Amino acid sequence: MISAGALMGELTRHGVTTVTGVPCSFLTPIINRAIVDPEVRYLAATSEGEAAAIAAGASLGGGLGCVISQNSGLGNMVNPLTSLLQTARIPALLLVTWRGEPGRPDEPQHALMGEITRPLLDLMDIESAVLSADPDALAGTIERAFAAMAVSSRPYAIVVPKGTVAP
Repeated sequence: MISAGALMGELTRHGVTTVTGVPCSFLTPIINRAIVDPEVRYLAATSEGEAAAIAAGASLGGGLGCVISQNSGLGNMVNPLTSLLQTARIPALLLVTWRGEPGRPDEPQHALMGEITRPLLDLMDIESAVLSADPDALAGTIERAFAAMAVSSRPYAIVVPKGTVAP
């Protein structure tokens, strides 16, 4: 497992200034770390679409936004991602939990979204990678995400399986 501190360190090292999202038990360690990290500002959002708009504002204001969300929240972000961030070429990092990941036992309500998480990102033309629980892979995954955003000026998603980030 990777620590929330190591993940937040990589994010701030690459310029993330704002972390925003809707609470998610998978992401509690990241939320807690963002709240106390002096390098970032954490803004709780009332919906994932609002979080995407906050991340856009952070980028337009000279910083870089990171949206944290359950994969079910991708549905709430489709419009702001496709009509605002993609269209206006505004980079933002998305950390998206992978509830209902195929091949892993989970609650029935997560099954369909688990199956379509990566295809939905592809459909929205958002590059993505799956975050490994191997701490040695963290820096490379984050580096590739930020390199892709630097080239495309568009959002990039890192899909976070259950158990990847230590409690």
